[in-house]
Amino acid sequence: MMSTRDLKPFPKFETDEAREAFLDSKMVIRDGVNALDLSEYDFSQFDRLSEHSEFSAKDKTISLRLPQTLLERVSESSTKKKMPRQRYIRLALEEKLARDEGNAG
Repeated sequence: MMSTRDLKPFPKFETDEAREAFLDSKMVIRDGVNALDLSEYDFSQFDRLSEHSEFSAKDKTISLRLPQTLLERVSESSTKKKMPRQRYIRLALEEKLARDEGNAG
């Protein structure tokens, strides 16, 4: 296994096509199965998915009263982003909290 110092930074891509071409170039066959080999890249700059709230259990519920116009705006925005409305609201809350926490220090 390579040390973190020997790993390459993971590239950034300008387009989905460039990303797909890169990933296609990293396909290998292991034990007769197609596999993606990214072992030469350093992923330490990325957040751990297990720590992201979108991948955490949604075990609490709230009831939220909103003006109809605000709910309509939320619905329109979430539809434009092709995202479920509840996920859109969760992400908006997370972004606001992150900004507030960043300004607190």
